[in-house]
Amino acid sequence: MKKTLLGLVIAIVAVVGATVWWMQANLDDLIGKAITHYGSAMTGAKVSVGSVELRAKEGRAIVRDLRVGNPPGFKTTHALLVQELELAIDMSSVRGEVVTIPKILIRAPDLIYEKAGEASNFGAIRTNIATYRGKERTAPGSDTNKSGSRAKKLIIGELRLTEAHANASATFLEGKTLAVKIPDIVLRDLGKDKGGVLPGELGQEVVQTLERQLTASFGLEGMPKPVGEAVDKAKDALRNLLSK
Repeated sequence: MKKTLLGLVIAIVAVVGATVWWMQANLDDLIGKAITHYGSAMTGAKVSVGSVELRAKEGRAIVRDLRVGNPPGFKTTHALLVQELELAIDMSSVRGEVVTIPKILIRAPDLIYEKAGEASNFGAIRTNIATYRGKERTAPGSDTNKSGSRAKKLIIGELRLTEAHANASATFLEGKTLAVKIPDIVLRDLGKDKGGVLPGELGQEVVQTLERQLTASFGLEGMPKPVGEAVDKAKDALRNLLSK
């Protein structure tokens, strides 16, 4: 009997140990799947990730080949494409209710701002996030996740988007795009004054900032230099369209 109990304990310990090892070995993949699932649910567009590399000892995470597609009704290939996104994480905060991320660096993102009638792809994404947040707030137990624990909130010390490549498209351009440069975008202390915000609220604020910057860049002095009368007319039309 004692040998049987001892054998059972050893077996349980072995299973637990194997499970912990598997989770550690596959944590990067699990994070990537979470980004894909929840990102797609929030934005109403297909979100995909190439890979995630978590360096827990350094308090860093690197997300590669992040792609945010477009909601239905838009023809361009994507809204946002990032080859590499780097996060600094305060690992001591991960087990608490509010996770602190001192810095997010988004290098050389590829952005496409598309107008379809009165709507834009970034506007549609922002609306979808707002709808998602509304459902989250009104759902029973909305302050908890599926495991029964309280949903994590975030504080972002600095979010920096640098060296962005931006393009604009509209229905009359039939899928073609016009390119401009946009200045670096730096947002600081996101969620700090509220003691942390849910990911949906953070995403909505970031998308709104991007949309505002893209609209300003394409609608005013950010338009490309003239390269022909036909293109000039298209640019003037695009400028008027984006300024509405």
